[in-house]
Amino acid sequence: MSEIEKRIESLERINRRWRYMTGLFAALLVISLTVGAKLPDSIPEVLQARRIEVLAPDGKPGIVLSADANRSAIGLTAQGKDHKRAIAL
Repeated sequence: MSEIEKRIESLERINRRWRYMTGLFAALLVISLTVGAKLPDSIPEVLQARRIEVLAPDGKPGIVLSADANRSAIGLTAQGKDHKRAIAL
């Protein structure tokens, strides 16, 4: 087998590998787009949480809604500039 034939076979092997990997990547892309685009089946009637925080752009809580441990009070806190308490209910 000549040197050129060896190089051609090597290039053909590499080409097959690239086609296989490209096809696999395309299939995974289609699957992930299909799964990601699926709309939720239903909207939940009730949203439950012990504490809800709305984060400011810097990542710190800007608004906090929480319930007391014995369910006797509800707290709502909004932070102003420099994260100092601006409103507390």
